[in-house]
Amino acid sequence: MLKIGDFSKLGLVTIKALRHYDELGLLKPARVDASTGYRYYAASQLTRLNRILVLKDLGLELQQIAQLLDQDVTPEQIRGMLRLKQVEFHQQVEEGKARLTRVEAWLRAFEQEAMMPPYDIVLKRVAPLRVAQVGFVAPNWGR
Repeated sequence: MLKIGDFSKLGLVTIKALRHYDELGLLKPARVDASTGYRYYAASQLTRLNRILVLKDLGLELQQIAQLLDQDVTPEQIRGMLRLKQVEFHQQVEEGKARLTRVEAWLRAFEQEAMMPPYDIVLKRVAPLRVAQVGFVAPNWGR
């Protein structure tokens, strides 16, 4: 049995994280001392901890990780979760590129003017709006 501090060092996680995983039921200690409440872990639990850390690094939420580890999740369901994360990360990359473009534009403006422009431009997303347009040719207009 490993004390929580030793287990945290081996697993490269904080004691606080281990306590949190315990609260969530993700990684329960192998034994808890009844009189002190001190947590002890088995070396074999490092495998589960490493799986938690890998899935967390892939961007999955702890609730999703618990589902993956504790239920009979099919490989197709795992692929689906990872594909959703992939789409989410692609969107974040695109948003980051757009922000980078705006920052670069501001930097160019500063370099050209050596000062901040007197106006602010803010791009905002709004809900789609349905509009209508009517067009016609006016006979003899302006003659």
